[in-house]
Amino acid sequence: MRSSIAAFALFRRAGSAGRVEYLAQWNDGWNAFHFVGGHKREDESFRVCCVREVAEELGLIEGRDFHVAAERHSRLRYVHFSERAKAETDYTVELFDVELLGDAASAFEADTSPRRQRGDVPSLALRAGVEGPRGEENRWLTESDLRTGRCRDGRTVSPTMLRILSLAGLTHDEFPVSADREVDRPRPFPGVALVTPAADTPRPLVLWTVAAHRCLRQAIAEAVGNQGPNALDTAMTTLNDRLQRLFPGARAVVVQDQYLGYRRRDDEFILLVEVDGSNRPGRHVVKLANEERLNAELHAWESCRPHGLRHDLVFMTLDPCRDGDRLLGLVYADAQQFLGVPATSLEDAFLGAVCHGTPSPASLADVFAQLYERVGHLLYQTSYPDNPDDPAFVLDVPRLQTSLAAWTRPDGEPARVRQYVNIWAAPDRGAFRDPVDYLDCVCQGVPWRGDATEDGEGEIHQPAHHPGDPEPGDLVPRMLRGCAHGDLHGRNVLVGIVRDRARWPAVFDYEKMGARNLLAWDFVKMEHELKVRAYPSLFPNERASQFIRAVQDFEVRLAQQTEACYNGTSWPQVDDRAEPAERLRTLLLALRQQAALHLGTDRNRPRQWLDEYYFALACYGIHVGRFDNLDRPELLGAYLSAGVATARFLWYRE
Repeated sequence: MRSSIAAFALFRRAGSAGRVEYLAQWNDGWNAFHFVGGHKREDESFRVCCVREVAEELGLIEGRDFHVAAERHSRLRYVHFSERAKAETDYTVELFDVELLGDAASAFEADTSPRRQRGDVPSLALRAGVEGPRGEENRWLTESDLRTGRCRDGRTVSPTMLRILSLAGLTHDEFPVSADREVDRPRPFPGVALVTPAADTPRPLVLWTVAAHRCLRQAIAEAVGNQGPNALDTAMTTLNDRLQRLFPGARAVVVQDQYLGYRRRDDEFILLVEVDGSNRPGRHVVKLANEERLNAELHAWESCRPHGLRHDLVFMTLDPCRDGDRLLGLVYADAQQFLGVPATSLEDAFLGAVCHGTPSPASLADVFAQLYERVGHLLYQTSYPDNPDDPAFVLDVPRLQTSLAAWTRPDGEPARVRQYVNIWAAPDRGAFRDPVDYLDCVCQGVPWRGDATEDGEGEIHQPAHHPGDPEPGDLVPRMLRGCAHGDLHGRNVLVGIVRDRARWPAVFDYEKMGARNLLAWDFVKMEHELKVRAYPSLFPNERASQFIRAVQDFEVRLAQQTEACYNGTSWPQVDDRAEPAERLRTLLLALRQQAALHLGTDRNRPRQWLDEYYFALACYGIHVGRFDNLDRPELLGAYLSAGVATARFLWYRE
């Protein structure tokens, strides 16, 4: 890796209104103002380098015109992409406080010289070396100049100045750093490239709210634990650089929140930002990740986006931001119409409605209707049946191979959870059947596709068929495939909150979108991820046996009422005044009502959707065994949900 070792002079003075100003010199090579300083020679110390550079660049004499502090102010070590060298560079920088003396101090402070032709802002005095020996221009810069990347007359300020001051802890809230002046910068997170705006591009001011700063700290807790507190500074500086490139003409970008999926990715950040100025003012959800993942999501969206769709009420359309051929990030369409009021994730709103009655539970049922009506209209219209009786049928369920293995690994938590459920769950008919045993049986009787590999689709497994074995149609229901979100859950749907009611769902994150997804996956994933996080708050979980029986009883009653509605009973209304468990039950039934419409009635198959739903629910319940971030109560709830769904599916077939 390329390296750069330098020393810079830190000239400071108190400007108007007490603001600190920094002395910079025009650099023709960079076409921007930058610190006085330069590269360290091998035979000199950092301080000697600083003395030499000040003398050469300002034409001053040490001891008479200036004094360099004996000890450095800061030592910085960081990795950044050099636009000039077009290479990632390992920088080592030392800053030294420098004091102007005697006539030199008076000359630099006077600032009374005639105005230059470049603009109407007075330059520094031209006396006593204020203009360097080679005719360079020097200027005092405010922090505002540094953050915008422009002087008041429009001349460019190098973004490296702000970066160095930020890392040294000399700017305000935007870049908090450790008080330790010896700062050793770790490499950035994998896949998140450091991006520096071009020298002639104005840099917007990037601000982080307290809430967003806390979310970032939580998101990279492991990195902070391993690398120290400077990991947070590195991550924030990297993200700021990318946001400045995404919104180059903006005056300011305010990071308001960070959205996390159920599993944290070190190289992915999804941020809610509000942009002031530029050609994209307003609130946006921005996704920053490695270029391969960004391209995959963009292609997934384009594979399902209805022809001619530019704006939508629910789907936040994508705007890819590029620098030449390089994809820097994805900016979801202006969400102001959805988020102009206090907003939250659908999951947070759901759990608040279930556990506390706020926002209104009935309003959450309306959100489900709004959400799936729009998704159904835009995506599900192109669906087609996947029939297990077709000779070419291959069962294709996401991560089926890895998921089954997770529950059978003897030393794993999923295997212990499976054992507890098989011991304590009531064995009544229609109450529980082991979903792993059932899906193992399916894999022995139905052709199925293994997990996808880096090279493409997974291997197709063709089990041997013997006389008397069940037919594929006995083990697997007909299911709908087509354009679907593929990863629809409560953390990638935002809702506005108005007068304590949830409103206006807005969907983002299209990485799993595809033209042959299982439609039922959009419903069962939403249901499962919401309810398993509500169970620990609603049912006692100090003892596994007690929790298992309570959740199983709830799941069986939920299935019984679903089947009653399937057979003609009216779907129940959600009552805001009901008890928490009843609010959860009726909200899940409201979600299943949407599944009945979009998998059944609207597709002219009103008697086929429930088998499909139970089968997909069983598959998704074992799907989560791969996740290592679920607590035991959540895993217990997941396995019970899959087991009850398996029991209901098999009961009617038997």
